[in-house]
Amino acid sequence: MIAFMILSVVLAFASIIFTTSRWYWVFVISSICMMLLASAMILSAGETRVIDGDTVMVDDTRIRLKGLSCAELKTPLGQSQKLILITHFNSASRINCTLTGEKTYNREVGWCSLDDTDIGALMIETAGCQPCRRYDSDGRYSRFPITGAVPKYCKGK
Repeated sequence: MIAFMILSVVLAFASIIFTTSRWYWVFVISSICMMLLASAMILSAGETRVIDGDTVMVDDTRIRLKGLSCAELKTPLGQSQKLILITHFNSASRINCTLTGEKTYNREVGWCSLDDTDIGALMIETAGCQPCRRYDSDGRYSRFPITGAVPKYCKGK
């Protein structure tokens, strides 16, 4: 995301330098495209809804929280984790999500934050959700120990 923004600024400055050449429009159009790509990857919530402990809905987009594994909704623990996440959502004033471009079961995959606090970390700390090492490719939740059962899909390839 930050790389897209930096590239956009570089392209914008390059377009100023090349204003007298035919490359001007190439740089202007490239800059606009990069800014649009960068903005498409971040969702700032309008209407939000909690689906379960590791899936949220932002406007019309279902988002599976990357690197996090919570209990299935049909279990008592899964119901409890959903209620904890609802409580966190209700106390937040701002919700932002960054999508990775991946999809799973018709859901976008990404990280979300409530008032600049990572939801995955919050759910691991307060709700008993587990880090899913297999899908935590950047090690975002590596500081958290696995303290309970994790599904097979989290254990490795």
